Amino acid sequence: MTVSAEKGYLREIGNLVFHLSLLGLLVAVAVGKLFGYEGSIIVNAGGADSGAVTGFCSSSPASYDSFRPGLAVDGTDLSPFCVQVDGFTAQYSDTGQATAFLASIRYQTGQDVASGRWQSTSLAVNDPLGIDGQRLYLLGHGYSPTFSVRFPDGQVQRRTQPFQPQDSMFTSQGAVKFTDPPGYPADRITEHQLAITGIFAPTAVVHGGIMTSSYPAATDPGVAIDVYQGDLGMEDGASQSVFAIDQDQVSSGKLVRKARTNLAPHESTTLPDGTTVTFDGYVEWVSLQTSYDPAQGWALVFAVLLLVGLMVSLLIKRRRVWYRLRGDGLGHVSVQVGGLARTDQAGYGGEFERLAALAAPDTGPAPGGRRGGARAGGRAEERAVVPVVNESLAHLSDLAFECALAGYIVALVCFGIEFAAHRGGVPTEQEQRSAELRASRRSGGVAVLDRGAATPPAIGRVTDDRRGTAPMWLRFGRAGVVVTVVGFAAHLLSLVTRGLAAHRVPWGNMYEFSAMICAAAVAGFLFVLLRWRTRTVGFFVMIPVVILMYVAQSVLYAAAGTLVPALHSSWLVIHVLAVSLSSGVLMLSGVASVLYLLRSRYERKLAAEREWAEHHLHGVPDAALPDAAGTPGGPEALVTQRSRLAALPSLATLDRLAYRSAIVAFPVFTFAVIAGAMWANVAWGRYWGWDPKETCAFVTWVCYAAYLHARSTAGWRGTRAAWISVLGFVSMIFNLFVINLVVSGLHSYAGLN
Repeated sequence: MTVSAEKGYLREIGNLVFHLSLLGLLVAVAVGKLFGYEGSIIVNAGGADSGAVTGFCSSSPASYDSFRPGLAVDGTDLSPFCVQVDGFTAQYSDTGQATAFLASIRYQTGQDVASGRWQSTSLAVNDPLGIDGQRLYLLGHGYSPTFSVRFPDGQVQRRTQPFQPQDSMFTSQGAVKFTDPPGYPADRITEHQLAITGIFAPTAVVHGGIMTSSYPAATDPGVAIDVYQGDLGMEDGASQSVFAIDQDQVSSGKLVRKARTNLAPHESTTLPDGTTVTFDGYVEWVSLQTSYDPAQGWALVFAVLLLVGLMVSLLIKRRRVWYRLRGDGLGHVSVQVGGLARTDQAGYGGEFERLAALAAPDTGPAPGGRRGGARAGGRAEERAVVPVVNESLAHLSDLAFECALAGYIVALVCFGIEFAAHRGGVPTEQEQRSAELRASRRSGGVAVLDRGAATPPAIGRVTDDRRGTAPMWLRFGRAGVVVTVVGFAAHLLSLVTRGLAAHRVPWGNMYEFSAMICAAAVAGFLFVLLRWRTRTVGFFVMIPVVILMYVAQSVLYAAAGTLVPALHSSWLVIHVLAVSLSSGVLMLSGVASVLYLLRSRYERKLAAEREWAEHHLHGVPDAALPDAAGTPGGPEALVTQRSRLAALPSLATLDRLAYRSAIVAFPVFTFAVIAGAMWANVAWGRYWGWDPKETCAFVTWVCYAAYLHARSTAGWRGTRAAWISVLGFVSMIFNLFVINLVVSGLHSYAGLN
């Protein structure tokens, strides 16, 4: 008689929910892109008396500077509303770091337009305004200088034009164009058109004849301008940038520079024909964006279900057990117990032993004077006063960071010495299989197939480590562990004091973000060391940690301070923390995958050498062959001089380390991507916009999803899966640093100038 049972069917339900939710999420995003739209416009804040445009009405795509409709949107059915920007306030720290942005606006919905009623409110970054199913976002700001021109006939024209910021101090560049000069015949107007190009500096400083800004607030504004007269080239219908003039017109001599000067507010310059150009002052402009996405609610629902399904499918283990009872007709019953773990997670071995023990309780003699027996064997944000940075804590944080870096460097050296001087090696996969086969032939019963339950030989230990006789290289390895723990404590102290000094979470710029990733990676290594004692991995884990922390200290360093307004959101705590932790653990997985490839190549080479030796030296007396020490040996002597890679953990250990690290980090990384999309919806009005960092994060997610699928697919385990993991690791590093520091995009919060 056979009885069987199985647990863990909920895993398959979670797997089904994950895939259906992923499909639903893609459909929701597609629907949003099909029927949604985005429009952006630059509006001057106040300054209506200067002729500046201080509002707009969303009645058609022509109302926007830029309009991005979905494929099913023709722009004829936009929900109408009007916005008037009455003022804008920006706050900055002493170092020029922006601390708060706030726009005072009035708006009308479609119903208010008919009655002429205006509603007043404030608009801040990460706090959009909902208007008739649409959302209005504050994205950025800058300065619009105002110029008045008195032409020779006495008539005056006035223009206020937004200039484009060029640096963090808001040194801005632009052009103001006067296309219809009065007092000239119609056929000669183009000969007397006027353009003012140059630099606006809110706090003007001149060095070597070049004007720049030393502070983003307008404490001492000034302009450095060139005044051109002639044909602007705008009559042929070709488009031109609003921030520059057509240089082809200048090169051809149709547009001639008449003056170059620096002006303070209310100062003037006079051209040869008597035209006077006056710098009247400035107003601030704000960049607004309107977003409409009819499927955003469904996208959120499917994203949550995707995460729930992923957690269920990864955490629940499927396992099976069966009992077979056989009688011999004499009253004796034999019970055979078998088990099968249907996932790669360990732990079923212990559970199976408990189930097997229940099959044969010690209750005394069975009928006939004999006991029954069971045989089993085998394996198995509000606006507020900006807090003052605590300089003492900030200095302590920097000092602790330097101590942590120094400790990790020492640990790297210690682990390196141990790895270089390691005696002996871990058995190869072929040797382990041979040993397991011999063991299985000596044992009886039904094997428990628990992939991952068995623990390979410990790494970083020697078999003859007697008390008081540990070799020096082994002591270096132990010292490396101690120094790593001390460095990790200093690392945590650095993060905590950094947060206390700045009165915020300590992951607001690339310096702090890098420190968080390294802390997560070191914490993961210490856990692995405690769990499996794979100490020789420490040398390879510490290499990227030391490099990254050194780069953070020397290149990415930013003094403790307040965050830019774009980061004043509770999503910073959730999104960036999840990215930091998952990235640190995935770094551990990536290192393990690289070592797996190196170890796999070494074992293939070793097997080829052994096969050659056995084939060509068959029959040669053992005494005629020198071994690794130069003394006579057998055919195996020619392959005993193993590479340093022999000290690496076994392929099974490295594969399990890479897989389990990815299993832990992938749900957190998935949550980080979802949280980032939700933050983007709050900040920019869309869940996804194919920003470079968003795109690279998606590529990384796909790589690790493919890796986890490959690990559960026959024929794709081993080297193939390891290469996919390495590809995901490279994509993650590229996304974390190259995208932030080199590629321009919306995620430019590195804290660097």
